[in-house]
Amino acid sequence: MGIGNTLFHIATHSCCSLCGTPIITGKEQLCSHCYTALPILQGNLSCNRCGLPLLGEDTYCMGCRRSTHTRGKNSPLFQYKGAGKTLIEEYKFGNNRSLHSLFAKLLYTHRIAELHGYIVVPVPASHKGIEQRGWDQVNLICSTLWKYYGVPYRNILQRETSDHQEQKQLGREDRLKHSEHIFFIREKLLPSKIILLDDVSTTGSTLDTCYQLLKEGGTTHIFTCTLAQV
Repeated sequence: MGIGNTLFHIATHSCCSLCGTPIITGKEQLCSHCYTALPILQGNLSCNRCGLPLLGEDTYCMGCRRSTHTRGKNSPLFQYKGAGKTLIEEYKFGNNRSLHSLFAKLLYTHRIAELHGYIVVPVPASHKGIEQRGWDQVNLICSTLWKYYGVPYRNILQRETSDHQEQKQLGREDRLKHSEHIFFIREKLLPSKIILLDDVSTTGSTLDTCYQLLKEGGTTHIFTCTLAQV
């Protein structure tokens, strides 16, 4: 390829975030093949807590059978492996902010479009994570859902300013104890229908805590949703 053709290629193409195939200039982050092949989780035969696929006809997976929980079923887009993990890691740790539009599109298409009258409430990222990235990855997706799909969102949940510990650095028991003390609600009158949105759920402790805070605040219908479940 000559220098002129190379420069033209760079100027008019981006590359698929998964396979590297050139994509003609536009707002797409995946080629058509990779987009069609995304392993989006389906609701049937999935755990009634974490939303991961079940091998049999049980109600809960082995991990969730050992858990105490008060919230409903999480609805993740992906398992935290393969293509889903690659995209999330590129978004969060590879600083590929352009992926926010892909995640918003997938969430709207596969999880949110049929939920009428709901307001999205993002789980606030850790202060350390925001300092490292310079932006809140979940809040950016929420603003995209509002801008392009008309899905309203409100930053009802807040994180204690003194908290700089990331949940991923903690074990299961420490996650539970930690999450109980770092979140609070900044409003007195809450919406009756809320979509509680986070990026990745591991033990579910963060979702449990935020779910309980919203319930105690008066919200009657809460749909929990994440980009991925570990």
